[in-house]
Amino acid sequence: MLTQICYELYDADEYRDFVKHVVKQFRGSPEYSMWLNSFNRNECAATGLTRDADGVPIEVHHFRITLWGWVEYIIDKFYQENLPLNSFYICLILTDIHFNRCIPCVPLTHCIHKMLHENYDDTLAKYPEILENVWHGDTARADELIDYHIQNYKKQLTLEEEIINGKAG
Repeated sequence: MLTQICYELYDADEYRDFVKHVVKQFRGSPEYSMWLNSFNRNECAATGLTRDADGVPIEVHHFRITLWGWVEYIIDKFYQENLPLNSFYICLILTDIHFNRCIPCVPLTHCIHKMLHENYDDTLAKYPEILENVWHGDTARADELIDYHIQNYKKQLTLEEEIINGKAG
């Protein structure tokens, strides 16, 4: 049952490790690869370098909100509802918000991607083209989908509790 595969986090180290695990779990999924491949990743938004002509690998950068940030946001929603954590369910939510094009992102070379993480403002000042090529996503829709999944999760937990207590029927 679902309640037997949930986690409670007792300190900052457990929290960090859980977020790290969920990020790794999601990044390693075939669904995440499918999402990445759904974008035109041929040209870097900052430099104009291309995969085809220049042989430069292009990555999809989560813009404004990192994947880590999305996981923390979803965990916060679970905490607001006093729900136990389940990494697979969080990955399901991540998949849904990614495939519904809710995630702001932009194609970049690895070095520009790294530069954004290290010094966001300076990188945008040097490469203002990044902002012109951002897929803005739909974060309001992401909130709706997250809330939808949380309500379903609550219903499932309630149903399981009723079954355990012999009240379902």
